[in-house]
Amino acid sequence: MYDASELVKRNKIQNLVLSFFILVFCLINIILNIDNYRSVITGECKTITSIKELKKAKDRKDLFIFVDMKNAKLENYSLKSDIKINTYTINLNKNNIIVLLKEDTLLTSKVPVQIIKENDNIKDLKSKIETKYEDDYILSDMNYVRERKINIYKTYILIGLFFISIISVLVNLIGVLNPEKTLLYKIYNKNYY
Repeated sequence: MYDASELVKRNKIQNLVLSFFILVFCLINIILNIDNYRSVITGECKTITSIKELKKAKDRKDLFIFVDMKNAKLENYSLKSDIKINTYTINLNKNNIIVLLKEDTLLTSKVPVQIIKENDNIKDLKSKIETKYEDDYILSDMNYVRERKINIYKTYILIGLFFISIISVLVNLIGVLNPEKTLLYKIYNKNYY
């Protein structure tokens, strides 16, 4: 039969290993997505001025970017949705890019958008547009606010989990080194002796 200090050590070691794995997972996630988390927290996104920068943003999987819409050309077609989505094309280094914006979006030099994936509605829309455009990139602000809120919550939860894991690692390490000073040791002694 184990004594109370051995039981406490086993429990604390198991908790220490679990907390360490959670800590490593959070740290790797933060390191791999540091630019996205920084842009979500600060609200500062990269302003795209060339097709090369847009390609880099897509390769880096940037969640949110800014584009200059002052010289955007309004196309004749809009997207079927709950709200009216206007279709624009912008020119980046002689390459036309499709931009789908909500009807109430102001066309400024810094319009927040995200790179979106193609769906059936967008395929239908692209078949109607007469302007020749870059097929790989579609920018939109349709779900920008909702996606940004989701990413803010994800960022804060991940950072909170990271700090909780650090505290848990420290508490469990102290419990492994000094099992007689833990509350769990006192509970085991009270119940078994």
